[in-house]
Amino acid sequence: EIVTDDEDTSSTPVTQVSKKKTSDPRFFIAGGASAAISHGITTPLDVVKTRMQSDASLSDLSPPDAALRIVETEGPKALTA
Repeated sequence: EIVTDDEDTSSTPVTQVSKKKTSDPRFFIAGGASAAISHGITTPLDVVKTRMQSDASLSDLSPPDAALRIVETEGPKALTA
């Protein structure tokens, strides 16, 4: 059936297909893993950098040596603070 502009189509029922949007849990898992990895790598580096800037005893050391000294004196958990 061809409908022209002159015809009234207001009484014609419109069938809409409702698609339920389902979320894929893989995106949630991938996002969580990505955040955990990126924060697990960058936080210790940022802690070492900040401590080197604020602690005079670490300012003359290289970043690996400063990290080693922090771990030796305060333990590995100090890098996650």
